[in-house]
Amino acid sequence: MACALDVSSGLFGLTFAGKAEALQDVAGSYDLTIRKSGRSGSAVIQQAGEFRLRAGQTEILGEATLSGDPSEFDAELTVNVGGKRFTCRPRGSIEL
Repeated sequence: MACALDVSSGLFGLTFAGKAEALQDVAGSYDLTIRKSGRSGSAVIQQAGEFRLRAGQTEILGEATLSGDPSEFDAELTVNVGGKRFTCRPRGSIEL
């Protein structure tokens, strides 16, 4: 089991995509949390749910696009599988 939290910038802002890749058939749950704090105020976006993946399958578990400066965000993807917890932090280019 592997997880990733990809961040990319685009025309409409920053896109946060929480992904999971299964090395074997797995089922579990996830929690994607994105916190924004800036001059215009603060917000917390949270997506959670269950998933089932086949061996070799990669899937986007949660995704959100938000406007703002990259320095205003803190994001985390937590994946629970078979009693184990995996936590992923953002990766990728978030420069505007």
